[in-house]
Amino acid sequence: MTSACAHEQGVAGNPTIAMTVNSWGHPLAEWSIGPDGEGEYRAPADGAGNMPTGAPLVTQQVSAGATGYEAIRDTLRPVEPYSGKELPCKNRITDQPYGELSWTEGEQKKVFSYNTGCLDPEAKRVFGAMRSAWDQMKAFGEKGAAQPK
Repeated sequence: MTSACAHEQGVAGNPTIAMTVNSWGHPLAEWSIGPDGEGEYRAPADGAGNMPTGAPLVTQQVSAGATGYEAIRDTLRPVEPYSGKELPCKNRITDQPYGELSWTEGEQKKVFSYNTGCLDPEAKRVFGAMRSAWDQMKAFGEKGAAQPK
């Protein structure tokens, strides 16, 4: 599928959705959710959230059901057109969190690599959607049992 098609059509099917957030080479959080709503949310045990501390990540199991999956999928619709593409950015600051958002179905994987230092209006809209999905996954994870991994 070409980038133009991806931009027009987004991501087809019911893929597993996963997101990583890193800063200075350290993970800040990562999560994944499948179409059945089962997944994981991982974040530092110290709750730092937006600064790398080297704290071990704690895994929380997510069991959000198909409704929870659809909520995440709907929240991320503004991001899907950028899978496999770079988000245009003219106004950028450095040293901000970065990572990947991916949609995987079978052997097909589409990835949006990002750096939250972009301050353009479209980037703010896309990153807002990603932050909202992160917050939803965190809430789903807080309902599960925390286990160091």
